[in-house]
Amino acid sequence: MRFCAHRLDGLVDGCALSYAHGLQKPDARLFRAACALIGRDPAEVVMVGDDRHADAGAAAVGCEVGFVEHLPVGRRPDGLRSLGLGAGRTRRCVHDCGRSVRKV
Repeated sequence: MRFCAHRLDGLVDGCALSYAHGLQKPDARLFRAACALIGRDPAEVVMVGDDRHADAGAAAVGCEVGFVEHLPVGRRPDGLRSLGLGAGRTRRCVHDCGRSVRKV
């Protein structure tokens, strides 16, 4: 898993991989599966994505949705802070592309 390769696995509660569920975004069932994976109601989850069409499934299940610019991470240094999601905020988010679930 790429999180382990970058030593980020301690920040990730789980991964909801679309192919493992036989789904493709924006299918809301993928986002519902990600929320179930971390034991949270969608209303308690913030989904952060960069594609308004593909990530619309998160809003369909009741997640709060925030968007970052579709740029390499190095070109968007404010990242989650631009959405008010930074250290100390206790909410969880389904991060970028609905593939992983990350603590914030």
